[in-house]
Amino acid sequence: MEVSKFFALLVLIACSKADARLQEGYGRFEIKNTMPERSPDSVGVRCKRPGLDLQEVVLYPSDVLLHDFYADERVSDGWSCDFNWYDGTLSAVKMAQEFLVWNKNGSSPYLESCDRCRWKVRESGFYLYKDSKTWTLVFKWNEI
Repeated sequence: MEVSKFFALLVLIACSKADARLQEGYGRFEIKNTMPERSPDSVGVRCKRPGLDLQEVVLYPSDVLLHDFYADERVSDGWSCDFNWYDGTLSAVKMAQEFLVWNKNGSSPYLESCDRCRWKVRESGFYLYKDSKTWTLVFKWNEI
């Protein structure tokens, strides 16, 4: 009986931490591929918040065309992500770009006044748009 109470406590702690994470202002990014036939073997996502060494690495298999990961939407300047496409047939990285999402000049993705905003990111072959509170990153393939 004591063992079941212990596991119930662990579940309760895990759920409360997840709820706190969402309440602290974490937003959702969705990854969308515009050309499923060109889907890579994996997509690497590495994110860094300014002033911290913490990095998150998320890998998406080729059959996952729409996925999400969580990023702290309260961060202002300097929050960035690297996206890397890996094509197993060529054993090469198709594209690796870094971009800054947040800044203070009025183009922050989470601005309330921005109902459906779009950003082209350094002409890098993908763009970001916001619909409601979800930011979607759409890949437009551009081999290098």
